[in-house]
Amino acid sequence: MNYRFHIILGLIIGFIFVFLMNYSIGWYSFGLVSILTYFAIISLFSILPDIDMPQSKISYIFITVAVIGIVISVYPLRYPMLITFVALLVLTYIFGHVCSHRGVIHSILIGLVFSLPVLWILNFQAFILTFFSYWLHLLFDGIPFKLV
Repeated sequence: MNYRFHIILGLIIGFIFVFLMNYSIGWYSFGLVSILTYFAIISLFSILPDIDMPQSKISYIFITVAVIGIVISVYPLRYPMLITFVALLVLTYIFGHVCSHRGVIHSILIGLVFSLPVLWILNFQAFILTFFSYWLHLLFDGIPFKLV
């Protein structure tokens, strides 16, 4: 399945999940900022497992963001920003060239690890949506219960 289908199906099922969770337990809100946040989370994490392919759309996005970030952080020199974007570039390269496609990156454990920053930055509900979006990718690839 290509990235477009992962994103489209992820958005459809992800927003159904958001509506159902809001209806049943009142977790999610529907303000403009919230909807845009859900859209970004679902779109990003529904294609994130393909970071293990060097030619994937998410790899190109991360490399582009990293290079622009490095250029912006050089003058005036901002070390934390520079380190963050260099790390993004290096990790994208490592994931794309060292990990095999549908290998360890396509697993529930890595989905949880990749979702943890959202828990720290936003909240538990966003973390659940993040992991759910990541897991949808595994489901669409036919490996929904691969632990490692």
